[in-house]
Amino acid sequence: MKSWWFNTTNLLETEGYDAVGIRATDVPHAKALIPQLKQEGYQVQSLDMFLEIAN
Repeated sequence: MKSWWFNTTNLLETEGYDAVGIRATDVPHAKALIPQLKQEGYQVQSLDMFLEIAN
């Protein structure tokens, strides 16, 4: 998407990724990953977070 938007063929090589999707084997593993990723400085969004807000 980035290379199409900016019309640059090697943008990924110089700029890197802007998002990544991670799938855990189950909910407890996913919940354990969230604080670890946040501690490393990543912004985290999970389906569980959206369900808590909706409820």
